[in-house]
Amino acid sequence: MMATLSDASGTVPCTCFEEFTAKEMEDAARVGGCGILTVELDRRPGEDSARVTVRKVQPFEGMAKDVRLTLRMAVREAGALAAVAKLLEDARGGRCEVVIDAPLPDGGEAELVLGRNFRLDGELATRIEGLPGIERAELKPTEQPRLALAS
Repeated sequence: MMATLSDASGTVPCTCFEEFTAKEMEDAARVGGCGILTVELDRRPGEDSARVTVRKVQPFEGMAKDVRLTLRMAVREAGALAAVAKLLEDARGGRCEVVIDAPLPDGGEAELVLGRNFRLDGELATRIEGLPGIERAELKPTEQPRLALAS
């Protein structure tokens, strides 16, 4: 399969020999999808430009299923929780975590983990941060557990 790849710097003709990868590229092109390509560059003596061979396609949609993010928000009014729940109700099915920092009557703060099975993105975090009663909402990569060797 022959294709032309383009970005802000220009266009590059490329070749794909693997049937499965070629089908993934065709599917992405059909719907205007984006992704990360793993390519091989080969520049032979006497040729003006390198030959580009596509070896692998990773569609962004598929990558979103594997990403782990944490949405941490500070709730200052109990009424905000119902609005947060409404926005999160269709966001199940991912690998992201939602954490709420809520004030305690004695002046302390409680950390509430709402779950670790959400699909989150920046747009949803912005909508939550704009809710009345939400002081802040930050979306960050989830810290990976730090493992230590124990003997």
